[in-house]
Amino acid sequence: MVVPATGDIGESLPAQPARTNEYPTMITITFHRTGPPRAIRIRIVRVPAGDAPEAARKAWVGGKLPLHLPGMYRPKVSGIRSPARGRFENWIRCRLGLIEGRVGYLVEAGPAVEELSRHNPPAARWYRVNIPQRLGPGEIFHFAAEECRTVETE
Repeated sequence: MVVPATGDIGESLPAQPARTNEYPTMITITFHRTGPPRAIRIRIVRVPAGDAPEAARKAWVGGKLPLHLPGMYRPKVSGIRSPARGRFENWIRCRLGLIEGRVGYLVEAGPAVEELSRHNPPAARWYRVNIPQRLGPGEIFHFAAEECRTVETE
């Protein structure tokens, strides 16, 4: 139904539709997470790269480790025996190509060595004796993506 409208002076205004109490149809959109749940553990499937002895690195294969943070990251990685001692040294090593960014998973070092000691005590002992400073709170090990698999995807 169209009602003609008039102004104050009596002039005709364009016709406007009559108002009703009906509301237009509302469309509601909800977003649901469609991706797989984020993993909280990884299984080591290949010998990790690094400057630890090969026997100690081979001991990681088959172990399940809890992740420090879910998802993959690309941090600048240096060796466990010779970490950078400051920002400037880290910057120099990056420029010289001694530190590289590798995509992988972050694991807390202390709990990882505890897990390692369950199936290979001599390898865990090597880490505790040779790099005790890298096993404290806040210390992180990095395992490359090609060296491990998430437990949920197996």
